[in-house]
Amino acid sequence: MASENVQITNTIKEISLGSDTEHRKLVKLPQALIPYRLAICSYGAAMIATTVGFPLDSVKTRLQTHKFKSAWQCIVDTERHEGIRGFYRGLTAPLLSSSAVRSISITIYSKCVPILSNMCFSLYSAPKSKDTMAATIDWMLRTSPITFGAGAIAGSVCSIISCPFEFTKLASQIEVLVRRNQLATLATSTTTSQTQLHTPVEPAKLKPKGSFEVASELIKKGGVASLYGGYRYHICK
Repeated sequence: MASENVQITNTIKEISLGSDTEHRKLVKLPQALIPYRLAICSYGAAMIATTVGFPLDSVKTRLQTHKFKSAWQCIVDTERHEGIRGFYRGLTAPLLSSSAVRSISITIYSKCVPILSNMCFSLYSAPKSKDTMAATIDWMLRTSPITFGAGAIAGSVCSIISCPFEFTKLASQIEVLVRRNQLATLATSTTTSQTQLHTPVEPAKLKPKGSFEVASELIKKGGVASLYGGYRYHICK
């Protein structure tokens, strides 16, 4: 029975994270680093995924927090006022956090699966096989609490680390846009001419702040707790 449980546990890990054989074929690592291959591969994958997808994430954040007629108008407006760098504003925070968090998350997940397998299979019998459709469904139902529990534990632990970085990223993405909006509103109230949100403002007035500078300002205004704004929603995600 114990050997069957170990086999099922290994199967769950292989389905979720891939098999050792696949990892060895895809990535050639020195022998000393093989025990850490999951963390290393996930860290590298997270850095690439974050960098490639960040411009779209930046556009999404701007659309959620400011009024634009369309996503295309948001893209054109960002490029016009901030250049290509505007799409990568705040990239430092997720590069530091997402990559580390994903590698930590996978490590925690892989450690939790055997523990939860032993707990669950002490309460009910382990699935036998996946030879038929009914057996496959039974296998999924019996192993779902294990994968869900391991994922929930890993996500909950990592959210404590990632939330401040996520909040800093969001603040950095719209920081220039917010200040431009404030300057446009001020100009409207002090002049007779109509000033629109998308009217260019002198670059010197809108020098972008770095991620660490944004985080430091947030802490000055609301303390460390300000970096955990919306944490309950973050942990649910």
